[in-house]
Amino acid sequence: MLAFLLKSRVALAVSALLAVILLAACDSTQTPIASDVVNPVRVGVEPAVTGAIGVETTYAALVQAKEQVDLAPMTPGRVNLLAVDVGSQVSKGQLIAELSNGAVEYQLQQSQATLRDAEAKLASVKAALAPKQANALARLDAALAAQEQLANPSSTSLQSAQSAVSTARSELGSSQLKLDLLKSPSAPDLQAAESAVATTQSNLDSANTRLNQLLNPSASDLQAAQGKVAAAESKLDTKKTTLDLLQNPSAATSAAAQESVSNAQSNLSSAQSTVNSAITDELAAGTFELKSAVNSAITDELAAGAFDASLNLAWDNLLTARLSEQANVTILSNPALSSTLSQEELNDVQASIIIYQENIAVHLAEITSTSVISENINSAMLAENSAQTALDTANEELKELQTPNQNTIAVATNDVIAEQAALDSALADLAELRNADENTITLAQNEVARAGAALESAKTDLVEL
Repeated sequence: MLAFLLKSRVALAVSALLAVILLAACDSTQTPIASDVVNPVRVGVEPAVTGAIGVETTYAALVQAKEQVDLAPMTPGRVNLLAVDVGSQVSKGQLIAELSNGAVEYQLQQSQATLRDAEAKLASVKAALAPKQANALARLDAALAAQEQLANPSSTSLQSAQSAVSTARSELGSSQLKLDLLKSPSAPDLQAAESAVATTQSNLDSANTRLNQLLNPSASDLQAAQGKVAAAESKLDTKKTTLDLLQNPSAATSAAAQESVSNAQSNLSSAQSTVNSAITDELAAGTFELKSAVNSAITDELAAGAFDASLNLAWDNLLTARLSEQANVTILSNPALSSTLSQEELNDVQASIIIYQENIAVHLAEITSTSVISENINSAMLAENSAQTALDTANEELKELQTPNQNTIAVATNDVIAEQAALDSALADLAELRNADENTITLAQNEVARAGAALESAKTDLVEL
């Protein structure tokens, strides 16, 4: 930009100079200058134009800050944030950069390593309790001495020292407790040790059995494995069939479900008729059995004969409510009847059913509070309840086929997945018995070794107790 301005100004100056020269040369009225010697001068004339004359000047320079400060953080670390750039002007107290907390993380890792080391040593305290106790005391003394030496420690160092003291005290307490148990074992301790020996022995036996099956599978082992595969396949087929029926019910299945509903409805109607007939017969015969009088009021009612009439009325009301409720239910369950009614009329029928059901409950409560239901009526009512339950079940199954619930499908799908996993596991076991690979045998051998070591450790603990 500076070079362009210089070029423009120089061009303007040259143009102005040329214009003056031309004016001076063309002015014929100018008074000649007297001179003794005349020197002709050839002057070139050019039209004055406006243009740019390029002149560039380059200087070498060194840019240097007026003041320079070297930064030296108190602790080393990785730079996570650089808040300023090169050439930025900063002031006292301004954030320049942030370092990572690498030192704190290192101390945390060191503390965690110390904890893991202490736990590992605690696991071996059974073999050498006295040395472990002495070692724990020594570590405690060392930790306490180190804590005393840190007169002005940093928060991180102080926390690390306090953690070491707590760990050492915990180790000392655990070692002391274990020592006390060994000196005076209680009956539960002995029982627990004996149980541990029995458990580890069982684990060892199982591991040896498994290894022997892999190395030398018997015919019975193969037969048992094949039986598990067959059972798993059968369960998987059953679950798949159930899922398929839920997702894609066949016409035959739907027809069978519809027929089950019809049969259940017919059985319920028959049972209801039986109950109604039994009640009618009892009313006609007047053989309702009253409960024993428990107070003078009931005795007076019996003596006056008013109680029999009241009881007969209750049974009669019950029968009327049952017949009305059943008639309304028939209207709703029969499409030929319900299709002729409006929605408002259907709602009225539904409301009537609820009212009649409530009346039935009230009349039954009144009857059972004062009389004994005869065996005929009681048996008929039980059969009616069973028929109602069967009808409800058939309706639910038909509804599930027509509009399957998503939760039911999800459960059936999960059952198929679980049975498939069980079949895969059974097939894998059978394949191992038929042709166990080297890796499987090695794993079984390692399991035997671990079980044996655990048994020896449990026996050692029992002997110590």
